[in-house]
Amino acid sequence: MLNNAGNPPPPIIDVGSSGGRNGGRERTRKGPMSDGPPGTVKVVKYYKECDNVCWSHGYDVAGNHHSGNCKYKLKNHVETHTGANPKAGASQKDKQFSKWA
Repeated sequence: MLNNAGNPPPPIIDVGSSGGRNGGRERTRKGPMSDGPPGTVKVVKYYKECDNVCWSHGYDVAGNHHSGNCKYKLKNHVETHTGANPKAGASQKDKQFSKWA
């Protein structure tokens, strides 16, 4: 999905303060996320120039995101997982966008 300028959408959109924890300073985040809406198959890669991979989030991740610096790790996250050195149990999200597939 491209926007009017022909660019991929941002990975996260801040939509304002939630008013919850931290005295209302916590931001509410709304998609699109790197793996797209649940139950859909993406046909366009959001991060066209990035070949990073994250054990928890799969292949189509931002250039500054990889297994070693992931902030939202799934249970048993493996920080040493890379495309060249995959580890068992890794997320299969967006595998069609992997240069190693």
